[in-house]
Amino acid sequence: DYGVRAKALAATTTSMEDLRDKERVVLGLLALADRERELVLKHFHEKTLASRNVSLHLAMAGRISDLTRVEGRAGYNRAARRPLTFGTQYKTAQWLHRWLKLKGPLAAVIADRFGFLLVNRIISDELVGFNQRRILPIVGERVGGILNDTLCQRRDETGRALDALRLQYPEYADAQDTLFLRRTGIRLEETAYSEAHRNGLIGTELHNDLTGELTRTRFQINQRPQLDLGLNTTDMLDRHVLFESMDTPQKQALSKLLRPRFATPGEHLIRKGEKGDTAFFISSGAVDVRTDRDSFRLGRGDMFGEMSLMTGHPRSADVVALGYCQLLSLSHADYARFINAAPDMKAHMESLSAQRQSINATTPEDPSTGQPSSRNDKDKS
Repeated sequence: DYGVRAKALAATTTSMEDLRDKERVVLGLLALADRERELVLKHFHEKTLASRNVSLHLAMAGRISDLTRVEGRAGYNRAARRPLTFGTQYKTAQWLHRWLKLKGPLAAVIADRFGFLLVNRIISDELVGFNQRRILPIVGERVGGILNDTLCQRRDETGRALDALRLQYPEYADAQDTLFLRRTGIRLEETAYSEAHRNGLIGTELHNDLTGELTRTRFQINQRPQLDLGLNTTDMLDRHVLFESMDTPQKQALSKLLRPRFATPGEHLIRKGEKGDTAFFISSGAVDVRTDRDSFRLGRGDMFGEMSLMTGHPRSADVVALGYCQLLSLSHADYARFINAAPDMKAHMESLSAQRQSINATTPEDPSTGQPSSRNDKDKS
């Protein structure tokens, strides 16, 4: 009935006909922003959204509404993408981890991002359905299709950001999913008890006992699971194929020289033309090496930047993190001390260097990584 009335209204209302498609799109996006606020408050009321994240979602909905009024669809997209980037809080936490080896702030920021992206993905799905049911019958197929494309693009971008975290921390992702489902289950159980009490199927005393038990359960599950970044240097050395032949004392000595580094998707780890003073070992994740002629990927167990470290040549490629990466970095001074103190590793590095230089004799050289400029047949992503 609603759909029939909406179509009839759209067909007879001259004010809607007088609006251009661009203006209808803006009105539709503003209606979606208002609906987003309602969904955030609904999830909070149903206790499927943690109270510490409510302000973040409401602030995002407010920014979306404000920028849409000023810039239209471009403003909506810009405001929706802003939470997917890494802001000052993350950069501060990353600096504390990199230089002071404090993992707590970085783990907390990433855990907050998990929770935010999970709910944002669910709300994005709900907005797509709301547009199909309520807005499209009023604004028409053309404008409704534009709104649907905008929402689907936002949902997909949020999904990719969430999937990147899931790949790096699958156990934590499962714990967050389970936590959301348990909150939903408790809310449904609470609703069932209230309906049973209202219909006289259970007494007040039993109802109070049941809801009190649910309150205690909800308090327990609201304790967010701990996120283990897996950035312990010694553990990373134990898992890394390059160091598996080293004995425990050698690994302990090397662990004092290596600095763990956490990289986010799109982060530049090496830039073309800069001085090669650091080598990197990939414990997990993947990076994209971009030369003038080609690009290729390196993954777990690979290293990059060591050829410039050994030869002193400037970098001739950009290296960008493809996802969340756990790395070990080794400075030039520490590298020199390391290979002089470990003859076996020195011989291994020299052998590796000779092999790569032999390959580079017939393939354009990439001093920044010591790799040939074309290795698409060895994509290790």
